[in-house]
Amino acid sequence: MLKLKQLLSENVLTKLLKEYTEEELGKALDKAFKGGPVATRKFLNSPMGQDASLNSLLKKPEPETDGDAGDDKITVSGPSMISVDPATMLPTQNIIDAMSSIAFPMGSAKSLALAITRKEGFGTIVISDNLIIDGHHRWSATIAITPDGKINALDVKWPGTDTNEKLAAAQIAIASTLKPGTKQPSAEAEPGTNILGKAKAVTAKIIMANVGKQPDPDAPGPLLNDKMMEVLTDPSKPEHKTVFGWLGIDTFTEAKPEDADKLRQAIANKVGENLATIKKNPSAPDREDMPQFDPKRGGPELKAGGDLTNALKTGKINVSPPFVKDGIIKLKSLLRK
Repeated sequence: MLKLKQLLSENVLTKLLKEYTEEELGKALDKAFKGGPVATRKFLNSPMGQDASLNSLLKKPEPETDGDAGDDKITVSGPSMISVDPATMLPTQNIIDAMSSIAFPMGSAKSLALAITRKEGFGTIVISDNLIIDGHHRWSATIAITPDGKINALDVKWPGTDTNEKLAAAQIAIASTLKPGTKQPSAEAEPGTNILGKAKAVTAKIIMANVGKQPDPDAPGPLLNDKMMEVLTDPSKPEHKTVFGWLGIDTFTEAKPEDADKLRQAIANKVGENLATIKKNPSAPDREDMPQFDPKRGGPELKAGGDLTNALKTGKINVSPPFVKDGIIKLKSLLRK
């Protein structure tokens, strides 16, 4: 009985010792923000970052405690169609998976021909000026087929001066939507099929090594599958003319068994050349440290008119440093929780 009382007493003391002031939380978050998305995610997943008081601080940037009460109204524009131009747009993650980039346009003859003629990416991505914040694979999928194409984009003017700080701000915005004690959502990537920094021949080899595989169950078919080749090598099919014009090669006068592999290689070479134009961002963190605006991964949805977007636009999230004024100390007792 005595030992039980002692343990209870020690647990209460431990909990009391783990109480943080808003000043402590704000300064720790400010330091993490300056360290970029890696440091920010690590802090948000730590005991201090999981504290309910931090969650409250993020959701209520009050004038009397916020270090700058006017800096949390974030400008959000669009969505509108933008150029995917790899010469000007820059990724913020260090891995872009080849299979995720080409699964849909290269799953059927119809899908490839449509991607060539429409020159428009699927869905909406999130950018911040010329930085891709979310939707890298939708962006790269457009570049893979039409580097001169367009894609729908929501432009969020995240606070910060560079890639690291803007990604950190996005991580903080995500944390504000989660219940206290919830870890930051994260995703993994397959480095073996990464196309960033790869020469066109390397990417083409990756594609050819995965012919017949279906990396995405929702894709229209396996990669460069036999049925797709059958359609594309048939001069009577409209897809044949579209794809051969895109490749810049003469049409086949008659279909031969070896033509399918020749055509696969030509498509792989073209896509490899297009994807090789994407620039690497030296500040890009690992995939697991990237903000995840994906409800399927446990993150919030960031879209025009959505709850998170409206909260950012109206300054209801303490997303921009300084997060708390110096000298503001509010003790949080167990009775107030």
